[in-house]
Amino acid sequence: WFIQFKNFFAVAPKACLEQWAVGRSLTPTPVVLKGGKTGFENRKSQVYCADGAVHGFYYSGRMHHALRSSQFHDQFVDFANNLVREGDSSKRPYAVVLQNWYEPQHSIGLHADDETAHVKG
Repeated sequence: WFIQFKNFFAVAPKACLEQWAVGRSLTPTPVVLKGGKTGFENRKSQVYCADGAVHGFYYSGRMHHALRSSQFHDQFVDFANNLVREGDSSKRPYAVVLQNWYEPQHSIGLHADDETAHVKG
């Protein structure tokens, strides 16, 4: 979501195009829908983790396994951690990037995330 805030966090256009190409190569992720039915996300998603401490991210009824992050993803983690460090350089509560790719036909409906599986850093 940082990319969407103009003049808040700058990402090189070339890096964005490279990431767009990655997203285009992914297939929609199978998920558990309301009522226990299975289906696919209305977007493409991938979880990335820099330090190997997190192996995945649980949402939509299943575990989404993490890939090793790249410099592109690490810049977001570093940015978020710098916002909350309060002078303590060892403080690193954020380690994961959940990246979504939305194409024109994709959407995200009104919802509330179930954060019961989250662990406070």
